[in-house]
Formats: sequence, structure tokens, C-alpha cells
Amino acid sequence: MTMTSTSLKIFGWLIWRNMRVLKTDFVNHVIDAMVVPATFIIIAAYILPYIGLPANYGSFMLVSSMVLMAYSTANWRGASQLIVDLAGDKAVSYELTLPLPSWMVFVKFACTYALDAIFINILTLPLGKLLLQNKFDLTLFSAPKFILIYISMSLLFGFYALWTASWVEGMQGFTRFFLRYGSQLLFFSGFQYSWATLNMALPIFSYVNLLNPFVYAFEGMRAAVMGQAETLPFWISFVVIWVYIVIFGLLAIKNFKKRLDCL
Repeated sequence: MTMTSTSLKIFGWLIWRNMRVLKTDFVNHVIDAMVVPATFIIIAAYILPYIGLPANYGSFMLVSSMVLMAYSTANWRGASQLIVDLAGDKAVSYELTLPLPSWMVFVKFACTYALDAIFINILTLPLGKLLLQNKFDLTLFSAPKFILIYISMSLLFGFYALWTASWVEGMQGFTRFFLRYGSQLLFFSGFQYSWATLNMALPIFSYVNLLNPFVYAFEGMRAAVMGQAETLPFWISFVVIWVYIVIFGLLAIKNFKKRLDCL
């Protein structure tokens, strides 16, 4: 067995080990992940239209909730555990002694966070349809685009979470980063409005905000679920997401190698 195949086998085993941990309380994780989206959807669909918001705002917030929960799962379930470990027992040091390149250990964390986000939040879309009934129009829904953007979006958040964990100092630093910068990146990327709306309200800022990777997660998901109208082109969002996946991955690996003094 070559070194490459051995590394891949160990890489797969490490991911499977983490997935088995998720399986032990999977139902509760899924239920927990549906509570917040259900709240946003009900408020947006059945309350906010009475103060002038569009009748389809429930569908809009369904998509937003999917992106928000993927982000939250990757960061608060995934990265936070690694940050605690780095500040304490450093169990990651054991994985770095295994016969695989150190960069694969770090990529494993990002992939695990992405898989957690994919599986834990998989029922958000059917939940939204159940709550919205005929308020949620599926005629423009594209299953191939949805699958592509759902997986890509989850990987984006997984590698973003890995990058964050690679440089913050402890949970206090992580919390402070989220409050000062991370939450702003998320909410200004289009949680409550589309990029087109931001462009009408603040044109200059909207173009600067195109540097924000999360914009493309929201826009790509809306294009896949609600159709291409009034969203950034789907394939541009898809490509930009993968550019940022690579960028966050390379930066995280570089930071971790320096921080943990590994090759």
C-alpha cells in the first residue's frame, strides 16, 4: 500500500470517526437545528407581511435560515470545539502524529464541519415547505443547483470556521471576533435582504460587499431555490464560493503549521 493510499484511508477513517460521534445524538441535533428556522419562517410569512413586507418573505427567510444554520453549525458546533482543544488538551497533536500529511489533518476538520452542517440541517427545506404550504413556490426550484450550492456553501463555512480557529486565541477571542466582525460579515451579506436590494439602498457599499464571501452563499442558494430573478448569477456565486474555499483552506493550513510547529 502506497503512502498516498494509506493517507487517504486514514483521512477517511478520521472523518468517519467524527461522523459516528454525530450519529449518537443525531435526532436531537436535527430537532435543535429546526427550531430557529421555524421561528424565522413563521414570523416572516405570517406576521411581517402585515407591516408591509412582501407576501413571499417567508420563502426568502427560509433560504436565509438554511444559510444561517449551516454557518452556525460549522462555527459553533465545529470550530468552537477545536478552539477549546487548542487552548487545553491539544488532542489534535495525536492526529498530527499519524502517517498522513499535516495539511490533511486540518482539511479533515473543515470537511467534518461541512458534513455536520449538511446532515444536521438537511430537513430545513422540507420543514419550510410544511410551514409555508402554498406560500412556498417550488416551480423555480432546481434540484441539481440546490445540491451543488448546498454542499459548496457548507464547505465554505467549514473552511471559514477552520481559518477562524487557526488564529483566534481561545473562546473569548472567538466570541469577540464573532461579535465584532463575524456577525457583521454574515448579516451584511444578505440574511434579511438580497444583494439587489442592498444595491438600491447603498450602491457603493453593495459593490464593496461583493468581497464578502457569504454574499455568494445567500445569492447562490436563492437562485437554486427561488429562481434566478433578482439574484447574482448562480454560476458566478458557485465559482466565487470555491475560490474562497481554497483561500480559507490555504490560509488556515499556513496558520496551523506555524502555530503547531508542524511540517
